[in-house]
Amino acid sequence: MVLRALRRAAARGHHARRRYREGSEDRDRALRRERGAANLPPVRPRPAGQATRPSDAALGGRDAERTLGEGIDRARRRRRGHHGRHAAPRAPAHRLRGDVQGAGGVRAGLIGEIGNTWPWTENEKKVVRAAVEAQRQTGAPLMIHPGRDQTAPMQIVELIRKQGGDLRRTVMCHIERTIADERHLFDLAATGIWLEYDLFGLENSYYPYNPDFDMPNDGGRMTQILTLIARGHQDQVLMSHDIAYKSSLTKYGGYGYHHLLVNVVPRLRRKGVDDAGMRRLLVENPARAFVFV
Repeated sequence: MVLRALRRAAARGHHARRRYREGSEDRDRALRRERGAANLPPVRPRPAGQATRPSDAALGGRDAERTLGEGIDRARRRRRGHHGRHAAPRAPAHRLRGDVQGAGGVRAGLIGEIGNTWPWTENEKKVVRAAVEAQRQTGAPLMIHPGRDQTAPMQIVELIRKQGGDLRRTVMCHIERTIADERHLFDLAATGIWLEYDLFGLENSYYPYNPDFDMPNDGGRMTQILTLIARGHQDQVLMSHDIAYKSSLTKYGGYGYHHLLVNVVPRLRRKGVDDAGMRRLLVENPARAFVFV
């Protein structure tokens, strides 16, 4: 009875989230049309199986009631460090390959976002190895969420290299919340990996997940991007806004999905990025990054 009640509560929560999301996205689409920004649809990675209730076995059997009661994401954080512990070395790669190739009826567009923390755990390294193996088998792009330390991206890059992964098919997310030192930035850029600045619209300098790190605002993000362009890395830069909270949507006072095109692009133009440069950043780079080989 308890489990059934928790399932009903989880279903109600899912439908409520879908209603606010769809309403907010409708408003953002309308704003994009009004401001002439509707010509570029957003690239939005979604987890495989999102909006489906995982089986009790997938949740760990007896832990299913507790997991559904507190929410999947919160339970996942509670159990951090345990994922992958009992998996055979090739089992995660096999599962990822099935998702990418459409074993569940829908093909995945990329592998990721593969989460990593700091300090980096052995189980997270196991998942990265599996993701690289799946990339090699499918030709899919790979997206990495690095731990919150300036050395974390390069450590992940070295593991990807060691496993035979393709760095030109790999996106390193959240550059602006991870790297402030130009030496670390240029070393990472020299590997050929994609550099994603994906927190546009986050203007506060305080970063609660790493209070010792001063988060740049949009001006700081643009400065880093222009520095990379000046050093010849314009073909490795991706831009987006990681809209993960209600407060980021226009309905709740945020900048919304049109912010990058309506507000950031004109500022980049004023800073010297010409039409060819803007097309590279907004069209050509994403087209090359998010395609199978």
